[in-house]
Order: sequence, then structure tokens, then C-alpha cells
Amino acid sequence: MKNFLLRFLRFLVRCLFAVCFPGIAARCPSVVPSLGAPRRRERDDDAAQPTLHLRLRQLLEETHEFRYNVLAEVPEFRERDGQGPFRRITPLDFNTLSIRAIDAGIGVWQRDVVRLLHSSLLPSFHPLTDYMNRLPDWDGVDRVRPLGERVSTEAAWLCGFAVWLRALAAQWMGQPTATANDLVPLLVSRRQGLRKSTFCRLLMPPELADYYTDKFDLVGSAAPEPRLAKLGLINLDEFDRYTLRQHATLKNLLQLKQLCLRRAYRQELLSLPRMASFMATSNVKEVLVDRTGSRRFVCVEVMHPIDCSPVDHAQLFAQLRSEVLSGVPCYLDRASTRLQERANAAFRVASPLAECLSRYYRVPRTGEVGKWYTVTALYDRLRRRCPSAVRGVSLQAFGREVRSLGFSVSHRRCGNSLRVVER
Repeated sequence: MKNFLLRFLRFLVRCLFAVCFPGIAARCPSVVPSLGAPRRRERDDDAAQPTLHLRLRQLLEETHEFRYNVLAEVPEFRERDGQGPFRRITPLDFNTLSIRAIDAGIGVWQRDVVRLLHSSLLPSFHPLTDYMNRLPDWDGVDRVRPLGERVSTEAAWLCGFAVWLRALAAQWMGQPTATANDLVPLLVSRRQGLRKSTFCRLLMPPELADYYTDKFDLVGSAAPEPRLAKLGLINLDEFDRYTLRQHATLKNLLQLKQLCLRRAYRQELLSLPRMASFMATSNVKEVLVDRTGSRRFVCVEVMHPIDCSPVDHAQLFAQLRSEVLSGVPCYLDRASTRLQERANAAFRVASPLAECLSRYYRVPRTGEVGKWYTVTALYDRLRRRCPSAVRGVSLQAFGREVRSLGFSVSHRRCGNSLRVVER
């Protein structure tokens, strides 16, 4: 009799709890068992019921389609009719979905909705790769060359621009390549209003506009590497504002094929593929400061306003995909690299030391003997002739500058020597 009374009181307490707190009681059906029902039967009934997350998922998918954007690392949804575009789920949307679930009698907290929509139960979606996979077949019409000719008809530009576009498409497709896309088309003009930045923006398909940016800091408080895994195209606008140190940082970023990143509040390192490619614009012609890295830039001087009429992005990228899959190179060969270096010579920043050296000496032509000077002797001669140009330049920096100008260096009995012809 005593045990029966205790069980009856426990039952009354649980029923009262269910009336006062229906949400919690719905989450925990074992709180209100039937009086006198065997516990084994209770467990069997509970096992037959769908889980909380399953009921929540079924409710949400009745009216919406969901997917997880792996680039932005956010869930997206759209109406179940499939007509509208997917959009990212905002905190306001999370609250609305939680309210719908509670009103439907599913006792959930907002964190349950957040946990469900940030899980592997949602299909993964990669915007760049998905765009390349959904392209139609290429119709065989060349659209790359006419697009490049909108800027210039120079051979070096057309060759480099086509290779850069193929490398960009290969990165978006996730194709294994020997190197990353280390080329940077650089559009230069002393005049403003020639639509250089507009042309850069025009290259990005409208569906992928969220993955284009023309605001990119190389020495900001945040590391630039994570953005290389989240963006498809980066425009380095006003390229002449970058310093020599920032040029060195960019040179390193261009060589990265995989990005080793550590997420906030985590200890492990993640290896992510680089998706972003670079291009740049400038209103100053003399922009290349590193002679050894200038081969990475596809420089072109814009002489007229660029035609920015709409582009058939579907067929343009279908052509690029076809070329990548057929094995067309996504890098410059030696001959194309030499052609590009010669074309880039007009865009180099002439240092006072290089100007002084060119005034008194030149590289020997084929068959010319020339004179041999040690690096120290040549340094002393220039210091007497052009003291202002050599001031602050160390002997090591002087040797690197001279070698970069094309003078041959040979180790002789008196040390490292340069063969020059005096003017």
C-alpha cells in the first residue's frame, strides 16, 4: 500500500510538471509514464517514436530546402517550390524556424535548430565547384581571345591572359595541378575612367558575385590566407600603393597551392585548397619593383576605354573547362615567360642605382670582350661617380641589383667579378 501511494504521488508530480512545462515534457516523454505501465513497455514505445532531431528535420524540410555552404561556412535555404535562389540563414531566420518548431509541438530550443543546421545531415555545397559542374557543353566558339582583345591586342597580354583564365578555372574545378595560379593580370593606365576595375568585376559570373572582392589588405590585422580559401577572384585595386614588403608578401601568396590554417579556438591545423586568383589595376605605369618576381605579372597598358558589355559567362567558362580537361597548359612555358618578361620591362620601377649603372656601363653584346671588375671595385667606382645613388646601399644589395640587370658574374682569382662594357 505504501509503495502504491509513493508511485501515485510521483505520477501526480510528473503530470503537474507536464502541465506547467509542456516544452520540456515533450522533450522528455519518459517524465510522464502511464500509471502502472511496465517500464520495458515504456522503453519499447520510446524507441518506436522518431527522435527529436528527426521530427525537427522533417518539419523544416516540409517547406524549405537546406544546404551547407562550405566556402562561407553557413547554412542556406530556399522555399520548397525550388523557384527562388538559396540565401544564407540569418539569426532572424533561426528564430523564425525555432518558433515554427515550438508552435508545431516539437519541444526544442534554438540551439537544437542551430545544431541541426550546422551538421553533416545537410548536403554540402561548394559554390565555385558546383558552378563549373553545372555548365553546359562548349559550343566551340572561342570567347577567351575576344575578351582579352577588349583590353589590348598585344601578343604577350593575350597569351598570358588566356593562361591565367585557364588556371583560374582549374582552381575552381578542384583539378590537381603542378602549381597554383601564380599569374596576375595587371591593367595599367595613367588616365582614369578607362573601366579597368569594371572589367575585373565583369569577369566574375553574377551567380558568384559574393566571391569577388576589390578590397584586400596584405598587412592588415587579419591574416590574408583564410580569404584565399573563401574567395574566387581578388582584385588588387590601386596596385601602386603596395610597398616593397607587401610585394614580397604577395609573391609568397601567389605560390601557395594549399593553405595551412588554424581556426579560432582550435589547436589543429586544417589544409584547405586555395580557390582565389589575383588580378590588379593601377594608374601608375612604373609598378614592378622586384625584377625576379615580375614574370608573375601579365602587364598591359590600357590605351582606350574597355568594352564592358555583358559576357556569356556560361560559354566562356565552358570553354575554359573544356580546355582544362583536354590538358591545355595552365602555366607559361619558357618561351612565353621570356616574352612576358620583355613586355614587363616597361613597367619596372627604375632605381637610382640602376640608372647610374646604366649611364656608365652596359651588358656586353655577343662577341664583345668587355672588362672584368670585382663587385667591390665596381661599387667603389660608382660611389665616386654617383654618391647619392649608392648611399645607403650595402655591398650585398649592390651585387644583387647588378646581377638582376643582366650582368654576368664569374668567380675569378680575385673574387666574384662582373663583365661590363664602359660607355
